[in-house]
Amino acid sequence: MWFFLAGMMAICAAGMRLINQHYRVSAFHLTVMNKLVQGIVLMPVAMIVPWPDDPIFYGAVLVTVPLVVYGDTALFRLCGIYGGGPVSRLEPLANILLFIAWTIISPVLLVHYLDDPIRLFFISLAIFGSVFCAIQMRKGEVSFEVFCAMMPLIIVTAIIDFLSKTAMDASSGGNGTVVYMFMQSFLIGTIGLIHMRKTIAESKQVICTLNFGKTLGFLVLANLAYGFCKTQAYILVENPAYVNVIALTASLWILLYNRVVGHPDNIRVLPGMCIVGCAFILILASQL
Repeated sequence: MWFFLAGMMAICAAGMRLINQHYRVSAFHLTVMNKLVQGIVLMPVAMIVPWPDDPIFYGAVLVTVPLVVYGDTALFRLCGIYGGGPVSRLEPLANILLFIAWTIISPVLLVHYLDDPIRLFFISLAIFGSVFCAIQMRKGEVSFEVFCAMMPLIIVTAIIDFLSKTAMDASSGGNGTVVYMFMQSFLIGTIGLIHMRKTIAESKQVICTLNFGKTLGFLVLANLAYGFCKTQAYILVENPAYVNVIALTASLWILLYNRVVGHPDNIRVLPGMCIVGCAFILILASQL
């Protein structure tokens, strides 16, 4: 039932974006405190469950930490330079790299695909089609300059998901999920907290407010649910790119919410519905 978990992951992803759309607090401070609080919340559980024995798990988790820090920092920087629209349109390209990389690195899966070319065709159609539709969902031009600036972030995003799937395959099921989320959140939160000390006066003014506290509380809950659904889905699925196709439907949940509350949004409905179609094709093809 990986697709059910991926669907829940899409709802959580939409919720995380809508939380800050509503409360509008500092993205950097929110990211750091979100990770740190998640690490603290997960610590009691992580201390009592058995930890994975495979060193590959720990290697994969540790490598993701600087990559996630870089990815978040680059995302904020690029959004500041080029705007959120062009950046969000190009992000889904990472899923194509992830699909190709995981297929190449998994000989059994590659043979499985080649033994059933019709199944491979529909899976590829769903993945490439969903990325194309995701790019078309928002209006606006994307220049070659933006594309070149985004390429490092696109590659890093694909590597992070690749390593996440690697860690989950080397974990002990549910225990691996808790340990993975705890290690990554605590380490990233600690790194961010050290960086925040450089601007401690400004950070205190941002963090010590009721608005920030409410935003952080809602975000932590949504992010914990998101992380659990994503890691569990990665355990169950043969290729992590499948999960990310379903996750692309998050934009439709955002659109639905914004239509209900009357918030302006430039998301196109037709490409969004095509993503849903690609998701159904993928689910059916992956079960063959």
